[in-house]
Amino acid sequence: MGTPSRQLILDNLKSTLEGITVAGGYKTDVVEVEKVIRDFGDVVDSRRPWIGIMPQQQTFAYEPGSSMRCVMPVLIVAHLHAATKAEVIDDVDDLHDDIIAALMVDETRGGHAAMTFIDSEQDDTGDPDSKASGTLEMIIRVIYYRTTESS
Repeated sequence: MGTPSRQLILDNLKSTLEGITVAGGYKTDVVEVEKVIRDFGDVVDSRRPWIGIMPQQQTFAYEPGSSMRCVMPVLIVAHLHAATKAEVIDDVDDLHDDIIAALMVDETRGGHAAMTFIDSEQDDTGDPDSKASGTLEMIIRVIYYRTTESS
């Protein structure tokens, strides 16, 4: 059996988010993407903007013909730092837009998924204690199919 679809999808998400660079047409130069979620304090300034991805609890629906519809929520967390609170607000907005744009370039995650949806987003820019740092969280949903014989 080949590499499972779930792993290929997560690899695609990581490489897609690594492609967020100004040279690639985005507003942000992402420094690092990992398949792990870290607290803000665990990511030093030189690694920011930093993005972490982590799959959440999946749901499955069995369908005729030995196939299964899999719905995989993925938590995306990004940490940023800027010189001022105003700059970090702008940077969070830019990264938010960049993540959405990057994810929507290929909603099939390299042909391994049926669809990618963005469910929710929140950030801490409204928190007066966040100062010149920001954290952005998104939940996306990736829908893919598998059969008993493959992926």
